Amino acid sequence: MAYACTHSPPYVVTIYCLELEGGKYYVGMSRNAMNRVEAHIAGKGAAWTKKHRPVDYERVESGMKLSDEDRITLEMMAKYGVANVRGGKWCQARLPEETYRDLVKKTEKMSSGPCNRCGRDTHGRSKCYAKTTIDGVKITTKSWVFRPLKAEESAEFPRSRRRTIASGVRRHIIKKPKAKLTNPEKFALKVRRKVYGTARGKSVKWMKANLPYYELLNDRYKRDF
Repeated sequence: MAYACTHSPPYVVTIYCLELEGGKYYVGMSRNAMNRVEAHIAGKGAAWTKKHRPVDYERVESGMKLSDEDRITLEMMAKYGVANVRGGKWCQARLPEETYRDLVKKTEKMSSGPCNRCGRDTHGRSKCYAKTTIDGVKITTKSWVFRPLKAEESAEFPRSRRRTIASGVRRHIIKKPKAKLTNPEKFALKVRRKVYGTARGKSVKWMKANLPYYELLNDRYKRDF
């Protein structure tokens, strides 16, 4: 039997995985992958690629079977999270709640590595309630994908300091001076429009160096420095 478009039989297809904006991915299948990818780029493809524009190829595999599309889609979901991947028979931009839960359970069994949301190996993504990654980076979205810090970033920001930077508080660690306030309980420093509370046992030098970065919310005395 001869075929007009290609010499390959109809059950042999090319499966492509596109990397989209915002850390999203799409798995598609076509006998003419280039034309189909161009349609996605032009905004004439699936609803998922219309919502998140393609930026690069994740992988392209030729000579695949029709059933491989769902398998690769599940592999991508296990790697990047169900909320970040669409493809196969799960092409809807908004999956039904029951389908979403089933996919989470299925991909949870497939993924044997650490949590791809926070990077910890004590749980999976569906049971992750962490507010920061294992590197101390603040998790800001539900579809967050863990990416380890590079070596130079880890050297520049030790873990104790990265944790404060991730939470929006920047501090400098200094040695505590020996000089003490005569009446530390009523000491307060006015920073811009807010007056922050006391710092018991802290020196004037310590307060000057640290209060711009800390919010002391215990007792608020309205007294200018």
